[in-house]
Parts: sequence; C-alpha cells; structure tokens
Amino acid sequence: MGWLGFVIAPLCFAGFAAMAMSMDRHHRDAAGGPCPAPLRRRLRRLAWSFLATAAAIALIGRSVGIVAGVLSASMAAAAVAGLLGVRPRVLARLLAIPVRRGP
Repeated sequence: MGWLGFVIAPLCFAGFAAMAMSMDRHHRDAAGGPCPAPLRRRLRRLAWSFLATAAAIALIGRSVGIVAGVLSASMAAAAVAGLLGVRPRVLARLLAIPVRRGP
C-alpha cells in the first residue's frame, strides 16, 4: 500500500466522521443536541471534499492506488462506526465540535 495508505486513510476518516456528525442522531449522541442547519451544510461540504480528495489521490496510483483507496475507506468507515458505538464524544472532539456537558 505504501505511502498512499498513510495519505488516504486520514482523509477518509475525517470525511466519514464529518458525514456522521452532520446527521442529527449522531450529532445528538456526540454533542448533546441536534445539528444546526448551517453546521450541517458545512460538515457535509467538508466530508465530500475530504472523500473527493482521497479518491483523487487514490487514482494517482492506478491499480495499487485504487486498492489502497478502497481499503483505506473501508478501514476509516469501520473506525468511525466503532467510535460512534462506543465513544461518540471522542469523535465530536476530533472534529472540534462543541460538546455539551451533562447527562
């Protein structure tokens, strides 16, 4: 996989994390309230830009790059899903979303 995996994986993780935080249910679990509409739009734009950048980088390497891209995207999606299930507030902090204190 080489250097492509080290570049693509964080981009995919950030993209999937931003996409998850733009959904009301996940945002409520992680930040303690629904996602405001302007923040939701910014998170979705950010998510798509990260994922598009990762796809563009994956296409650089032709056959190996495509495999590295698919593998990195799968691993990043699994990591985001795992964090949402176990520690959703950690995911919100990684994206610098304000988290409400309390129950």
